[in-house]
Amino acid sequence: MLATVIGLALCLAALGVWAFGATPTSTTSTDLRAYPAGSAAAGTRRAGADLGAVQRPPGSGGLDPRRLDDLAASEDAAAGQAPGQQPATTGPSFAGELGSYLVGRGIPAGTYASQGGLKGRTCHWFRLKGLSGTPADVVASGAATGPTRVTIVKQDAFFQTRDCATWHRLAG
Repeated sequence: MLATVIGLALCLAALGVWAFGATPTSTTSTDLRAYPAGSAAAGTRRAGADLGAVQRPPGSGGLDPRRLDDLAASEDAAAGQAPGQQPATTGPSFAGELGSYLVGRGIPAGTYASQGGLKGRTCHWFRLKGLSGTPADVVASGAATGPTRVTIVKQDAFFQTRDCATWHRLAG
């Protein structure tokens, strides 16, 4: 019995080290906005792991700026966006595939547009007042396969996106 308990504890410890030891190589930023809430990568960022990666300046959003344009182009291409169909944009763009952004710090309040779902999937977005995972935290939400817009207000706590093409802030 004791051997079984010890074996199980060692397996769980090894699994925890493996899961929380896996770090993305694209950033060493402590900015958690680039990672989905509760992800293993977010946990390792807090611990200061992956010290050998390229250092990013504070406030860079945690994304490798050299890859951001490539990511946005590939998402827009996957969503079927033609070059002449882009809305007038200003300011920042945000990866829409998967992420939770802190409003006011991770993503500024404003109106954003996305070309819709990636690779034939449905784009889902949520304006949240908290991250408890309960329906009470949802201020507004939407789902679309084609172009969609959302207005994020400064009273929102978080903006969460899944399976969406890049979000571009609209001019105006």
